[in-house]
Order: sequence, then C-alpha cells, then structure tokens
Amino acid sequence: MDKEEVIVEFLKGLRICLNNASVYFKEHPYYIKSVNEFKVKIDSFLKFINPIKVNIAPDSLFIAGTPYAKSQLFTELAAFFHIRKIKSIELREGLTIDELLNFLSVIALAPKEILKRGGAQNIINIEHNAHCFVEQLDYSQLLGSVGEEAKDVWLYLFGEAAQTNDAQKIQQCVNNFGSVADSLNVRDLTEDEELKENICSFLSCLKDSQKEDYEKCSKEMFKAVFKYKDAITPEQAQKIKAIFKGLSQDQFADILLDGIVKDDNFDVLSMQLFSRLAGEESAQGISSSILANAGAKSVVKENPHIAKRVHSLLSGPDTQSISEGYRHILSSLLKDISFDKGVFFDRSQLHVNYRYILLALIDDEHKYDSLSLVVNKLVEEWEKIVNDKDTVFLRCVYDIIRRKKKDNIAIDAVFVELDKRMVEFIEHILWEGQSLPDLEYLADRLKKSSLEIDFFLGKIFEQGCISPSILKLFFRSFPAEKGKFYKKLEARRADMDFLSRIIHSLKNLDSKLALDALIKVYGLTNELVGAEILRIMQGLPEINANFTLSILKKSGARLKKEALGILMRDAQLRRRAATTLLGILSLFGMNNGLLIENMDLCSQAGLKEAGDYLELLKNRRFFWNRGVREKAKVTLEKLNAG
Repeated sequence: MDKEEVIVEFLKGLRICLNNASVYFKEHPYYIKSVNEFKVKIDSFLKFINPIKVNIAPDSLFIAGTPYAKSQLFTELAAFFHIRKIKSIELREGLTIDELLNFLSVIALAPKEILKRGGAQNIINIEHNAHCFVEQLDYSQLLGSVGEEAKDVWLYLFGEAAQTNDAQKIQQCVNNFGSVADSLNVRDLTEDEELKENICSFLSCLKDSQKEDYEKCSKEMFKAVFKYKDAITPEQAQKIKAIFKGLSQDQFADILLDGIVKDDNFDVLSMQLFSRLAGEESAQGISSSILANAGAKSVVKENPHIAKRVHSLLSGPDTQSISEGYRHILSSLLKDISFDKGVFFDRSQLHVNYRYILLALIDDEHKYDSLSLVVNKLVEEWEKIVNDKDTVFLRCVYDIIRRKKKDNIAIDAVFVELDKRMVEFIEHILWEGQSLPDLEYLADRLKKSSLEIDFFLGKIFEQGCISPSILKLFFRSFPAEKGKFYKKLEARRADMDFLSRIIHSLKNLDSKLALDALIKVYGLTNELVGAEILRIMQGLPEINANFTLSILKKSGARLKKEALGILMRDAQLRRRAATTLLGILSLFGMNNGLLIENMDLCSQAGLKEAGDYLELLKNRRFFWNRGVREKAKVTLEKLNAG
C-alpha cells in the first residue's frame, strides 16, 4: 500500500476502535481484537511517518500538513475529537498494546466524563502512557458549539469559572448564559445534581461581585424554567428552587414584574411556578417591594394590556390555584384601577373589537354579496392583524371559514384572498421561529405551502430553520420530493447538532411518516446519532419490526440495547427478539462472545422470553462453551428473580 492508503486504513482502524471503546469495557474480547488489528495499521503507518501526529479542526483532520475533510470518516473523527477538547493526538514508535488499550479507552470517554477528570491530556499524563500523547484544545474554541455535548462543556465551564474566579471566563459564561439555560430540559433541571451544583456555584460567584450580571443570569434562568411551566410538578419545582436560593426578595420582585410586564404568555401557570420557586414565605417581602416601587404601578396603570393581563390572573377560573399571598401582590398592582368604569381609552383594543365584530358578521351572513363585502372589510384590517400577530383571532377566522365552506360550497370564492393572506402570514411566522398561541394548530391545517421546494431546502439546510411545523409542512407539500430532502441531509451528515435538531423535529410528524423518515435518516448517521434515533422511536406508537430486528442482527451493543427497548413493547416481537439474540449458531464457540454480549442485553431489558434459549445455553456441551453456560445460568436466575 502507498502512503495515502495506509493513512486511510489507519483512520478507519481508529474509528472502529473508538466505537468499540465507547461501547465495550476494556477487557472485552471485541475491543481487544480491534485494538490488536489497529496496532498492525499503526506499525505500517510508522514506516512512513514517525511519530504519527493527527491535528484536529472542528470538521477536518491534518496529517503531515495534508487536510482530510471530504469523507464522512474524516469529518466524524474530527467532530468526535473536537467536542472532547482534543487538539491533536500523537503516537510514537515503541507503543505497546496495553498503552494503546488505555489511550483509546480514555479518549473514547463521554465528553462530560473527560471534563470531570480534568481533560484527556490530564488523564493520559496520570496514566503514564510513554508513547501516546494528547494536546488539549482551549475551551474558548468550543464556545460557539451547541447541542447536548457542548452543553456539558458549558456546564463544566460554569463550575470552573466559579472555582478559579477568572474574570475572562466568568464574562464568557455571563455572555452565553441565556442560550445555555434555554437548552436545558426538565430532566436537566431536576435530576442532574452536578449541573445544578455548577449553576449554583456560578450564580453564587456572580452574587458576591457582579450584582447586575447575577440578576441578568437569574432572569434568564427563570425564563428557561418558565418554558416548562405546564410540565414541572410541585416536587420538581422544589428541586429547581435551590438554583434561586441566593435571590433577595427585592430581586424576586423584579423578576416577577419582568414576567408580568414583558412576557405575553405569563399566565396562572407562570404565577404558580413562580410562587413555588420564590416560596410562600417570601410573598410578604415581595409584596412590600412591589408596593414600594412607584414605577411598577405606573407601568400597569398606563398600559391597558398589562393591566388586563394582571386582571385576568385574578379573575380567571383557575385564580384560586394561586396562593393568597401572591394574589395579594397582583391585587396591589391593580389598586385604584377600575375595570367597570374604565380609566383609560385603549385604541388598539378598539381595533381588536372591530375585527371580532366583522368576524361575527361573517359567521351570521349567508348572502354572497353581503358576505363578500364584510370579508373585504376584514382584508382591509389585515395589516393591523399581522402587526399584532393575532394568531388567536386567526384561529377563529379559520374555524369559521371552514364551517361556512362546509355548509355552502358555493361561497368558496369569497374567501380566496383571505385564504391566501392567512397562508402567507402563517408561513412567515413559522420561518421567524416565533412561539405564538394557536400557531401550531394553524400550521397543522395548511394543506400545502405557497412556496417552492427550493425555498424550503434553502431555509432548512443553509439557514438552519428547523421546527416540527416546518418539517410537517414540507412533507405535506412535497410528498414526491422526499429524495431531495434526504440528499441534502446526507451532505450534512457530519453535522451532529444539525442532525439532532432534524430528528427531534421529525418525531413530531404523523407517526407513520415520522417512523419512515427516521429510518431513512438512521442510514445516514453514526452510532451516537443512531442511538438517539432509536430512543425517539421508543416513544412512537408504530414499530417497524423488520428494521428494528435487523439492528439486533448487525449492530453493536449500544444500538442493540436501544432497539430492544422498542421491541419490548410487543409480546410477539419480544419472542422474535429473543430468537434473534440467542438463537445463534456458535460452531466450536466462534460466536460465544456475541452470545455473552446478547445475554447481557436480555438481562438488562428483563426479556423473560429469552428463558427457553437460556435453558439450552445453560446445558450446552463441550469445554469451550463453559463461559456461555455460566453466563446463561446467571442470566436465567436474574430474569426469574425479577
């Protein structure tokens, strides 16, 4: 082989070893075998270049000054190292198998684990690998990254910034705190104790020296938590409460006012969650702070929309779910404001009332000419409706138009212009990425986009505009053009964050379409993203049995574990899974390692349908099957005990 062929074989062997190291324990025969084979490739490479040094960029590798970036192999390896904060690796002549086993096991650790242990370079140095070296990347080069792994980097940075009290690192964290907080989910906030500890340490560090930044980051954290106001239980709220323990009652009051004044979606659920996080014991102090804030009352009094928002919190059907102390706070904001007599003239509300009057006339009118006249009046109001982004009103328009068309097909022509404007407006808001009331409802009812496929593909793949509603509309509008979508996606297959956003949006498609799309994307991805796709499939009602069973036949332990999680939902498929995993021929013990691995999977999943096969394996003859017999006995006992 020439030098280029040797380099490619070296990189292929590296990819295989890293995959195995991330799935198997260090003593697993599969892992050891792959490392031995890789050692042969290293020795071949050392004849051309000694030492071997691979430099890593975010999306490419450099070996002896030559870039390697065009194939999936190179870009995946680059992404793998980059997110682990590895700038380069170096292998020198004299490298032993034991050194190589340790070295690969370290750099294949999850990014979060590498961070916890001080970085790959620190771990390698501790283990005294004399012929393997790692150069560590400066964390600042990862600051533009997003996604789960980059989130782990940031959360480590929060803790490190607090410990070192480094002004530059602290400022970097402050500048990016909002986007990181926005990426957190309920499980992160309630179950990841290390995450909470790092965030608490960072906020505490700010509280002591940078009051404005502390208040800014606390507000951003509240905003992130409020996204899940309808999902967080009282018990979970108590766990999250620890993050805000350093806030004073004045600061809580400021956060509450900020929500009431600036958040159009601040509702009873928001108020309930705030009261749980601030605590009932703080209600009186927060109330005193608000009463002492002359500006707060004037903002409410002078802004009709805000006054009505507060009034609706106190007068709605769920108002009793707000504790008495916090109802008092809201009442204090409305003091001296009369809603019966009215102390203000709201011109914008006049337009809202007018458009609802027009809608009522449309609903009542049945004569073509009269109906056309009223619809035209509503079209004249369209610019104001668009500026207000009144999606609640548009839902009413949609429902009434649909009902009238159903009752009298002859009047369809009256609504042509209105239909066109509604489609344009809904699509415009979708591409803006805004979250508005009833927008998903309206988007789901668009039969076809008014835009061309190239516009969609450009927005999705070049500008990164991705959401469940956008993908639903794409597949609904261009059912025969799926191939173009997948071709574009294949070109971005090395972009892990992009793929992750795509698959998490795909899961919201109609079940059958989502399943078909995820299967197609699965074929474009690596093992890490493939496992994520299989976890999403576990939540879909439909199962593609042939696809899922094929993973049990061909894939590594990580993917088989996730596939088995899908099959466990169906009794018949559980039996087929047991046959696929354990009904394997193993002449002279050639497949015994695979059988032992599969028995582990059956044990972890609680696959009782494997019992008959385990009985057979427990009694398999010949000395080379001793390990299989022992493993089958242990696995059977565990399944029967469960």
